[in-house]
Amino acid sequence: VEAYRDMINPVVDAFKYLTQLEYDILQYIVIERLAQGGREKVKDDGLNLSDWLQCLASFWGHLCKKHLSMELKCLFQYIVNQLKKGLGTELVVLEELIQQMANVQYTENMTDEQVDAMAGSETLRLQSSLFGSTRNYKVLNKSTNKLRDSLLPKDEPKLAIPLLLLIAQHRSKIIINADATYIKMVSEQFDRCHGILLQYAEFLSSAVAPSTYVQLIPPLEDLVYKYHIEPDVAFLIYRPVMRLFKSANGGEACWPLDDNEEGESVSYDEMILHGDSSQKSIMWSDLLNTIRTILPAKAWNGLSPELYATFWGLTLYDLNFPKDRYDAEIKKLHENLKQLEDNSDNSSIAISRRKKDKERIQDLLDKLNNESDKHQQHVISVLQRLTREKDKWLSSSPDALKINMEFLQRCIYPRCVLSMQDAVYCATFVQMMHSLGTPFFNTVNHIDVFICKTLQPMICCCTEYEAGRLGRFLHETLKMAYHWKVHWKWSGRITKVLNQCMESKEYMEIRNALIVLTKITSIFPVMRKSGINIEKRVAKLKGDEREDLKVLATGVAAALAARKSSWVSEEEFGMGHLDLKPVPAKPIAGK
Repeated sequence: VEAYRDMINPVVDAFKYLTQLEYDILQYIVIERLAQGGREKVKDDGLNLSDWLQCLASFWGHLCKKHLSMELKCLFQYIVNQLKKGLGTELVVLEELIQQMANVQYTENMTDEQVDAMAGSETLRLQSSLFGSTRNYKVLNKSTNKLRDSLLPKDEPKLAIPLLLLIAQHRSKIIINADATYIKMVSEQFDRCHGILLQYAEFLSSAVAPSTYVQLIPPLEDLVYKYHIEPDVAFLIYRPVMRLFKSANGGEACWPLDDNEEGESVSYDEMILHGDSSQKSIMWSDLLNTIRTILPAKAWNGLSPELYATFWGLTLYDLNFPKDRYDAEIKKLHENLKQLEDNSDNSSIAISRRKKDKERIQDLLDKLNNESDKHQQHVISVLQRLTREKDKWLSSSPDALKINMEFLQRCIYPRCVLSMQDAVYCATFVQMMHSLGTPFFNTVNHIDVFICKTLQPMICCCTEYEAGRLGRFLHETLKMAYHWKVHWKWSGRITKVLNQCMESKEYMEIRNALIVLTKITSIFPVMRKSGINIEKRVAKLKGDEREDLKVLATGVAAALAARKSSWVSEEEFGMGHLDLKPVPAKPIAGK
């Protein structure tokens, strides 16, 4: 199996004849193979995992999905022990288990439609996911429950949360304890660990009931100060808990929903989080007090803890109702139903199968329709609350740029590089602040500081995947500001920044600039002069001796060539003659 990937499926099928004792022996052998010395777990390039390890992880994922009598606790204990030693290579086994058994996959290469779908309900996300090939939800539920119960058994030890905290800590240690020859190796290790963290956090929050999740997760204060987890990752873990704060007056709606129909102001202090009987109830004001300690005192001169908590507590689901994606999936299911009805095979087996398929598709249709209506109402309710609370978010300051810089540094930058969904979320949040007319928030200044002062250093210090997410955030920001007159200034500045990075001698700067370009070529450049300048730099890189840079540059060159006819001169730009008609920024529901 370790040598030949094609052997995985036949061997997994053959193992259905094993007894429970033999399954236990098999688990011992797999852990022994992982722990065995004398074999490198990473290839000589220092970037990719060894083939034997990838094959073994894939085999284990397929095996545990197919044969639910497999025990997993010992393997999880082994991974925990390795993380305690600072070794995270075997996390690939956890990645495969979550992917195979729970259908939760982490990927960077999402289409615009898939990113939109990620803002939707659970059913929409499942239907639109790259890994949505598993349509047998009963089988999927069984394997998901098996994985969850292995991490949270009735008896001790319960390894779900220790494993989550150790992965989060290991993510930081990769950079601190880096001993790799090249920075690219550190970048690769960090991206791999971060991807598994996102995947595992998503699995836990979806597989465990919210009431149980609240009891498992340590308080935000402990995540930051006891376990030394960075605030952005601490909020990633704690976010599902924040959404369970309720009005102490007995309202049913949880934060961030609006539960006050009269439109009167609702105090944050009135919200409370009820844990189990052994836990003390936490007030929202307690959470804000914890948040005040996370940032230096000067940060609160412009920002407020209320804005900070709101920004880190919300998700794309709260701000964006992807109506087109719901409609497209519903239409697809209607077409599937029609195909079944048009099927002329009248054998008893075919009729029985058609009936089952119709019931399954109809069930999905009902779910999607209900979730679509619920989501639309949810976004409207969230915006009603935010409309009431926006006046407390920022305070006046003699220097407006300081407010923008604090907001960018403490909120936008850490979150826009967390994931593709978070990159879109950050741009959507800024658009929401703009649409609501948030006092003391100057949108033009905000974008100006981002592009003119901080874009270049951000590109220089990103990992490969973070650069892609930064590019996505830049794309969404430019889309929002596409028809603003100041766009020509930003366009020129972006051209200068990207050209400087592509002319650098640092490999990562060149690579990151090309990755950012791949994410924004559908909307940038607009001006012919900028386009020609960038084309020249990209053409040079097409002849680079480094193969990965050459491939990236070739892709960017093709994208630029496809858009070349829509570039305009500066005179035309000034007169508003924009031939390119990108998809406009989405209007916010209810505005």
